[in-house]
Amino acid sequence: MTTVAKRQNKREYKKRIRSMISIECKHIKSITPCVDCGKIYHYAAMQFDHITPRCVAVKSRQTNRAETWSQFKRELKLVEVRCANCHAIRTHNQRKSGWFNKKLLGKEIPQLQLFDFRQDRVF
Repeated sequence: MTTVAKRQNKREYKKRIRSMISIECKHIKSITPCVDCGKIYHYAAMQFDHITPRCVAVKSRQTNRAETWSQFKRELKLVEVRCANCHAIRTHNQRKSGWFNKKLLGKEIPQLQLFDFRQDRVF
């Protein structure tokens, strides 16, 4: 088998694996209820959310972008399924409370001060 044929086989294999992973992600999202509100939505409205900040810190690949089936299964253990609304609220609350700052960096990041132009004051 030539080098060109080997590369083509590898590309076709990766394409098949990505297709299988994509189908499995859609299936998981469509049958799994949101861990916060308990509702089941269309798979496009459901998202994988990393459970711990360490998962985010190592910048692991998105679950549906894994390149091998074993990598996909490992990544699934690090995430929970949330609807987009609950995921946005949870992320906002984590950032507001300093959860990301304390867990990932070990120190607080100074918050930007917002200036209210209508009342000429900083809040």
